[in-house]
Amino acid sequence: MTPKWPLLLCSILLSLSAPAFAKRKKAKSSDKADIATIEAKARAAYRAGDFQTAADAFGALLIRLPAEDRARARTQYNRGRALQQAGRACAAAEALFGYMSNPQSKIAREARRRTKAETNLAEARAECEQRADPDEPAPAPIIEAPVEPAPKSAGTVLLEAGLGSGLYLTGGTERARTTVFAGGGWARDAWVFDLIAEFAIETPEGADTLAMIRPGLRYAVGETTYLRAGLPLLLAPLTALGVNGGVGMTWPKDSSVAAFGEVGGLAWFSSPVQLTLEARLGVQASF
Repeated sequence: MTPKWPLLLCSILLSLSAPAFAKRKKAKSSDKADIATIEAKARAAYRAGDFQTAADAFGALLIRLPAEDRARARTQYNRGRALQQAGRACAAAEALFGYMSNPQSKIAREARRRTKAETNLAEARAECEQRADPDEPAPAPIIEAPVEPAPKSAGTVLLEAGLGSGLYLTGGTERARTTVFAGGGWARDAWVFDLIAEFAIETPEGADTLAMIRPGLRYAVGETTYLRAGLPLLLAPLTALGVNGGVGMTWPKDSSVAAFGEVGGLAWFSSPVQLTLEARLGVQASF
C-alpha cells in the first residue's frame, strides 16, 4: 500500500502558495493599471497644451517603469519634448540626452524617433546656451559707484621769452629786424591770452629801434598746434596800431616747460601801411 503522506504534503504546499501567487498577480495588474493611467494623463495634458503638467506626469511614469522596460525610452523622449514645449530648454536637453543614452533607443523600431530626438536635442542645447530656465536664479545686479565730475580748471599762468626776426614787405626787402621779447599770459582749456613786451633792432645799420607791446590770443587746434591773433601797439619811434596773425607749435605737449615757434604776418596802420613777415622762437613755462 502506497503511503499517502507525500500527497498530503503537496496539497499543503499548494494551499499555502496559491494566495501569494494570486496576490502578486493582482499587484502586477494594479501597477500596470497605474502606469496606463499616468501615461494617459500625460498624453492628455500634452494634447491640451499643458506641457509642464505633461512633463511632470511623464517624469512620474519613469519612476514606476522598470529599468528593462521597453517603454522607458519612449517616455524619456516624450518628457524631453514636453519640457522643450514648456520653455525649459536646459531640462529638455538633459531629458533628450537621457533618451539618446538609453540602449533601447538604438534598436530599429526607434530609428524614426531617434532621428527626431537628435534634431530636438541640438535645438534645446542651442536655446539653453542663450537663456536659462525660468526657475534658475537671475544674476545679481551690478551696482556702479557714482562718478564724480572732474573739477573745472582755474587756468594756468605762463611766462614767455624768445627771439624773433622780421622782414619788411613794404618799400623793398632791404629792411629787416631782430627782436627780443618777454612776457606773460594766462591759459585756460584751449585758449591762451598773453601780453608780450618786445624790443627790436632794425638793419641795415642806422635804422630805427622799435619798442612795442603785443596783446594777443592763442587757440589750440591740435595737441601741439595753435593759431594766434593780436593787436600789437607800436610805442617807438612812433605810435601806431597794428594787427597780426599766425600759426605756431609747442613741444613737448603737456609739459610745464616747452619750446614754441610760430610764423605769421604783421601790418601797421600807418602811412603808408607797413607789412612784415615774422618768425619767432621761444620758451614758455607754466605755473
